[in-house]
Amino acid sequence: GDDGTVRVWAIEGGEALQVLRGHASWVVGVATFVAHDDPRVVSCGDDRTICNWDSRAGGDALVVPKGHLGAVYGVATVVANEDTRAVSCGHDGTVRVWDAVEGGDARVVLRGHRGYVRGVTTVVVNGEVRVVSCGDDGTVRLWAIEGGEALQVLRGH
Repeated sequence: GDDGTVRVWAIEGGEALQVLRGHASWVVGVATFVAHDDPRVVSCGDDRTICNWDSRAGGDALVVPKGHLGAVYGVATVVANEDTRAVSCGHDGTVRVWDAVEGGDARVVLRGHRGYVRGVTTVVVNGEVRVVSCGDDGTVRLWAIEGGEALQVLRGH
């Protein structure tokens, strides 16, 4: 939300179970994954950060990877080769692949969009994990998660 928080809600009953604080401004995207049997929430925001939270414990973000040079507009997660990764996109025109559990610097930086990258997700194609991104340049791009190669560029949006 605009208050820099992420809220974890009970599906039945609708009450807020946790309020996760750590972003300095708008939170614009969230994704989830499980690490070591702990449910995690990954969030991204206008403050150039990605936060990784233990959704049961609350408290401070466990991992706060940095690297985007502007607002982070989207985040997704994927398990690849027994390794959980977060994928983010943003104002700086890049898509970044992170270790979702440990954080640190981006493992791979995907470049090719001209302008902001507004959305990102992951997909499995023929058994291989791929990243899909869309940007202000009117393209949707399909990327190899390893090596950073753009496998396909779809134009017309």
